[in-house]
Amino acid sequence: MRRLLLASKDFGLILSSNQLELFEEYFSLINEWKSKVNLTNITEREKVINLHFVDSLSAILALKNRDLNRQIVLDMGTGAGFPSVPLKIAFPSMKLNLIESNQKKISFLKDLIEKLHLRDVFLNHGRAEDFAHDPLMREKFDLVFARSVAKLNVLSELTLPFLAIEGKAIFHKRFPIDDELENSKFSINILGGSNPEIFPVNHASLPDRSILVKILKTTPSPLKYPRRVGIPNKRPLSG
Repeated sequence: MRRLLLASKDFGLILSSNQLELFEEYFSLINEWKSKVNLTNITEREKVINLHFVDSLSAILALKNRDLNRQIVLDMGTGAGFPSVPLKIAFPSMKLNLIESNQKKISFLKDLIEKLHLRDVFLNHGRAEDFAHDPLMREKFDLVFARSVAKLNVLSELTLPFLAIEGKAIFHKRFPIDDELENSKFSINILGGSNPEIFPVNHASLPDRSILVKILKTTPSPLKYPRRVGIPNKRPLSG
C-alpha cells in the first residue's frame, strides 16, 4: 500500500499503519467476493489501489478544509463502497449512509463493514428516488457523493434532495464535461443547487482528465422531487 500512502500525502492525508491494514483487508475482500458478485471489473492490485482507493480519497480535493470527520455523509449507488468507504477509513468519525439497490452488493458491504469494524455506517437497500422522500433522510446530509452513476442532470435530481442547506454534492467525472454542465443548469437550479465548481484532479496515479464536480445546496428542493423510480433517468429535467 505504499502507493496509497504516498498518494494520500499528496492530498494532505496521513494514513496510519492501522488504516493501511484496513485497505489491505478491503482489497482482500473484493477478491474474495468477486466470484459471488460483479463488484468491479478492476481486481488487479495496483489498479484497485489507483482507480478505486486513490480515486476515492481524491474527493477531498473539492473541500476547502479537506476534512470529513464528524460530517454526515451519503454515498448514492455505492456499489463496492466507492468512494465513501475509503473516505470512512481515512476519517473514522464520519457518519456514513450507503444507498445500493443490488442485494448481492449489499451483502458484500455488510461483510466489509463487519470485517473492517467500521462504526456509524448504515446500509440502505433500495433506490434513491424512494429514500429521498423519507423524512429521516431528506435534507439531512452535509455531503453526498456519487461516482460513475449518471449524468449531472440526473444526479442533481437524485442527490440534492438529500442535502441540508449549505450541504455539498461531490461527483467524480472526466473531461470533457461542457455538454453535461450545460444540460444540467435547469435541474440543478430547480433542485436548489448553485452553479457547479470544477476541480481538476491531476495525479500520476489517476487517469488523465479526472475531475470533481461540486454543487452547493442553497435552497430547499421542491417536495415533488425526485420523481418516482426510473423517471429521472428516462426523462431528465430540462428547461
